[in-house]
Amino acid sequence: MAINLSFLGAVAGAAQGYSDRVDSLRDELKDNKRKQREWLATYGNKALDESNKKQETITSALDDLKARGLKVPDAIQLLQKQKRIPRKAMQEQEVKTLVLPALYIMETTMPESMIDSVNDYMDEYREKEDRKSLRHNLVGQINKGEQLLLDHTDERLAEYTQFVCNLGAEYINNFGSSGNRVSGPKQVETDETWSVHSYDGDYNPIHDHGTKTTMGISTTAWTKVPKQIGTTNASSPTYSLYNESGHADGCIVFQYGQTSAMDSERLKPAQSIVMTPEVGKLLVFPSWLQHMVYPFKGKGERRTIASNLNCWDVVPEDKPTPEEVQ
Repeated sequence: MAINLSFLGAVAGAAQGYSDRVDSLRDELKDNKRKQREWLATYGNKALDESNKKQETITSALDDLKARGLKVPDAIQLLQKQKRIPRKAMQEQEVKTLVLPALYIMETTMPESMIDSVNDYMDEYREKEDRKSLRHNLVGQINKGEQLLLDHTDERLAEYTQFVCNLGAEYINNFGSSGNRVSGPKQVETDETWSVHSYDGDYNPIHDHGTKTTMGISTTAWTKVPKQIGTTNASSPTYSLYNESGHADGCIVFQYGQTSAMDSERLKPAQSIVMTPEVGKLLVFPSWLQHMVYPFKGKGERRTIASNLNCWDVVPEDKPTPEEVQ
């Protein structure tokens, strides 16, 4: 059965003409309340009646297209493409937006007592002559500060270590409950923990982390942040990555795809996120996620403690070992 587009065109055209006429009248009368009241008294009811009729006609047209086998989005697209229907009439049409997640980052806050104990441990450790430097093992360009391997089994780090392992387990649970398949339960344990003590000009180029297991989780937390980092007002017109605002100084950037300045014009969501350091803020993310840290200027220490977590498969107690199977 053929669709009478000429009929739909006449109806939609009349609706558009009516809409234009109302807009013109409102522009003319907006500075004169008396005339506006007179116009509403004279034409208001008629205008409402006409608007209702146009809406009923458009709804009927959509119903007709659906009856002929077209889905609602396709019918709307057809009518709009043929300029048979104004977009204003579709404001109440139910539309679903599907968001496709690319990754998950968890954020939490360390208890103040934990921040203090971790800082005390690192302060004491930095005074030791036998402290283990990671200067030649990590990509960080920390020339004024240092990167140190910490003993995550030390009793003074026990609370922190348990804290991040619990968060790692929670990250896996959240990932699995979001419709993603995880192959069985996991035992989360710390692979290694280190600290980064950054000063003016120090930075970390883009990199990712590695663990002993295929599934790996990483964490990073700030225990000291210079006061000049993160002070740029986000509502300021200069707040941007593409000028000299400096709002990203000392910030961490997570990169999970190609990003360009024209992405928004191409309706492409940003595939990177800039996160501002705050004392006590702790982030949990998959170890494969690439990230970098911008340098900052001025006085003060930007101090972080980071960990990589292994995620081992949990073997049920009643499951036979490979040796028992043989």
